[in-house]
Amino acid sequence: MIDWIHLSFSFCWFLGFAILLATFSYHYWLAQTTVSSLRIQLKQPKIWQSIWSALSLAALGFAGTSDTWWEIAIWGILMVGSFYYAYESWQKLR
Repeated sequence: MIDWIHLSFSFCWFLGFAILLATFSYHYWLAQTTVSSLRIQLKQPKIWQSIWSALSLAALGFAGTSDTWWEIAIWGILMVGSFYYAYESWQKLR
């Protein structure tokens, strides 16, 4: 039988890392085509919104697939921090 809850949490961390890889790949490509450096791209708040959102999804997935309470607590703390920074970077864009 398929464990749908575990599959959903695994999808969250997989999606988080996919978004993170896509974000870095896109901004690396953008830095190459606009003859600017990746460091300049990393100073923009739009990239950080994507990075923090991806990290919060990954932390949610890891917290959901963890077995012990201390792993869940650590991933939960990282998830809350990532959500907070994602929200702050979203507020800077408004």
